[in-house]
Amino acid sequence: MTKITEGSGSFLCYSTPHPEERSDEGSYEILQPFGLQDEPLEQKNTPRAQITITIIISLMFPSMTYAATEITKEDKNKDGRPDLWLYYENKRPVKIESDRNYDNKLDLWITYGQNGQKRTEIDLNFDGRPDMFSYYTYGQRTRLEIDTNYDGKLDQISTYANDRAVKIERDTNSDGRLEVIFDISDRQPAVIKKVLPK
Repeated sequence: MTKITEGSGSFLCYSTPHPEERSDEGSYEILQPFGLQDEPLEQKNTPRAQITITIIISLMFPSMTYAATEITKEDKNKDGRPDLWLYYENKRPVKIESDRNYDNKLDLWITYGQNGQKRTEIDLNFDGRPDMFSYYTYGQRTRLEIDTNYDGKLDQISTYANDRAVKIERDTNSDGRLEVIFDISDRQPAVIKKVLPK
């Protein structure tokens, strides 16, 4: 039970049904303010009361609050059907989906996260399942995962530092286990730059 101040009084809000004071129309009921028993809060149509009620509903039901999503579609091959979808939330790009070979099936997915993070999924053999996963932070790749034989299992993972691969693991004998075949991840950046020049 939570006590919230409203104007000159305060009211109670139950987060679970109460056997004596629950309304018939729902499991939650905003009770009358103390000292204002003759005037229910619902009848006080003031901006402050509306804002308070909105905040309470948002706290009790966080899934009911959504960011505004805008979708832009593009037709790259001019066949009258969209093959690129761009998703925005509050003017910020959050996802891209694309049909690269124009077979009406998605084969590229790009997701943008917070703090410069990006994840790219690509369907290399166009069977409807992504086979290559790339992870980026502020434009630099940090990890690459590939299913090279398209069996639904990752068999090569590369770790990056300063946008260069410093560790590569690969399932060389198809036993489901990755073996390290290259690893300079413990070296200093200057050494990595010398070993792996761009």
